Amino acid sequence: MGGHRSRWRLGGSRIVVLARRALGASAALAGGGAIGLLCAAEPTRGAAGVWAAPAPRTDANEGAGGAGSALHEFLERPIAPSSAAAAAPAGSGAAQLVATDRDAGAVVVLDADLIEVRRFNVPYALEVELRTDGRLWVVAASALGPLGPHTLLTLEPSGAVAAQASIGPLLDLACLDGGAALLVLLRPDGQRDAVLHPAAGQPLTLGVGAAWASIAGQSNSVLVAGHDGSLVSYAVGPVTGPAAQRQFGGVIADVAPGPQRGTWYVLNVGGPPSQRRLAVLDAQLATLWSAPLGCGALHLCVSPDRQRVWVADGAAGFARRFGPQGALELAWATLPVMGCERGVVRADGSVVFAAPGALVRLASDGSVLPGQGGFTFLVDVAARRQP
Repeated sequence: MGGHRSRWRLGGSRIVVLARRALGASAALAGGGAIGLLCAAEPTRGAAGVWAAPAPRTDANEGAGGAGSALHEFLERPIAPSSAAAAAPAGSGAAQLVATDRDAGAVVVLDADLIEVRRFNVPYALEVELRTDGRLWVVAASALGPLGPHTLLTLEPSGAVAAQASIGPLLDLACLDGGAALLVLLRPDGQRDAVLHPAAGQPLTLGVGAAWASIAGQSNSVLVAGHDGSLVSYAVGPVTGPAAQRQFGGVIADVAPGPQRGTWYVLNVGGPPSQRRLAVLDAQLATLWSAPLGCGALHLCVSPDRQRVWVADGAAGFARRFGPQGALELAWATLPVMGCERGVVRADGSVVFAAPGALVRLASDGSVLPGQGGFTFLVDVAARRQP
């Protein structure tokens, strides 16, 4: 979950998108069109002399993402975010969003206007989750690519590494109630582990599945979903173990906490777009409602109050919004760039989507707001959590 983000999908009937993270942007975007962004020409802000100069906003006629290097050209580098992490410059906005730019090897912190506040050097940064204590969970790959070793980092707000742990190839990252990290990891035998990694203490393997690829958490409950349509929920507490399970069917691409406490959003992308569904399940995993998705979206972007869901069809170039009971409130919002997938919904109803070379922002009515370009290859974006 976590935002939910462009994951590495393995096996089954899913399209394998491992190459999207493992290879450079040019290979991943072949046939996808140039990335540009129509937005206001406003310079970014950053701490001069501490981090690399932030890229300016790009015009619609400019390319927003540089070509990535091939996998064999990647060089192994240690995971070592910037040791110096000075405060944001005077006059800059408060940090609101964090994005991972894989090919730039950076975790980028932005304010509410998508202006860069600071950045940290994290080679092969993939997924990010913000915790309520202000720290970040960041998963980074290595020069060995998507099937090589990964690292789970705990970053201080300053960018300093508070802790790190070696993990297997990542399929999904989420955060349980703003604290523990939730991960789906690929094992050498092809099975997938669902792992709870607390902020302090030893990680706990919740279970093992043959096709698990998505995970979400809320209120001491965790939901794991697979591309084979399987769902398993776990209770987390003094006694941790399976709570409910169901063969939902289809191909589950994403899950997220639902509109009421204990409920879950489930994104079923099995079959053509006309057969794909957005559903809400209760704590026992029974269906409360289901609505036609009507697009090729692969990720859920849930509003802070959990009453609405945005989805983006990155290939078709549009987004839509669902409201209570699955009502289609906004059928078509044109995206100014291709490749938008993961995103975060703001408290005002607007949404920020990550495309490989840009952050795209839409107002609650679907109109395009000023975004931010100049990234090399964005993978994930997450919003600040309230304590």
